[in-house]
Amino acid sequence: MKNAFKLKSLALSVAVASSSMAVMAPNVAQAELTGNIGLMSQYYFRGAPQSEGVSPEFGVDYEHESGFYLGLWSAKVGGPVEDDDDIEYDIYGGYETEINGFTLGAGFTLYRYLEGDFDTSYDELNFWAGYGPLTVMYDRGINRKGSAGPDKDEDYSVISAELEYAGFYGIYGKGMDFLGKGTDHTWAQLGYSTEIYTDTTIDFSILRSSKEATGDKERTTLLLGINKSFSFM
Repeated sequence: MKNAFKLKSLALSVAVASSSMAVMAPNVAQAELTGNIGLMSQYYFRGAPQSEGVSPEFGVDYEHESGFYLGLWSAKVGGPVEDDDDIEYDIYGGYETEINGFTLGAGFTLYRYLEGDFDTSYDELNFWAGYGPLTVMYDRGINRKGSAGPDKDEDYSVISAELEYAGFYGIYGKGMDFLGKGTDHTWAQLGYSTEIYTDTTIDFSILRSSKEATGDKERTTLLLGINKSFSFM
């Protein structure tokens, strides 16, 4: 599952089409609709593997200058068993604002699977706060186990923090019951992201996952991703 916020600011970069348009309609709110496509060498989420190999991804985002946003993101997932192959799609939305240099936001994320073979559904509420290079997030969710079987729904929570500077970033997080009732796990990630061409970004990172996240032992994984974004309006 993808973190819809990527632990970074969702501040808009909407430009006015022309000075004459600004004069004619100075109070018209601006909005932006963008898309993105990419490839991940392997898909991990919160330290837990979501694919056995390369995973393509794509997404569409709508952002309003008022701070509201809505989006859809999807990627290929799959486990060691071929029957586990599936398509994940996430629907998310929320609001973010800045007050005296502090970034504050709240939203929701719905994690779904096209065939329901890889995992069950998850519903989350997401909260985050940031100042300068530091962002802290708290996610509270429900694993909808009942959607794929007789098991009861399970509550979970996740807390994480990110430091980011000049393209370099570090993330540490802890999941409480996220991977199952009574199972806590941690992960740490160090990486670098940079634009290599217009609207094209490449990302390198080293991920350290606890044994609870991988299901067998602590694991260190080198990850590579490339993403191209484009604008619809």
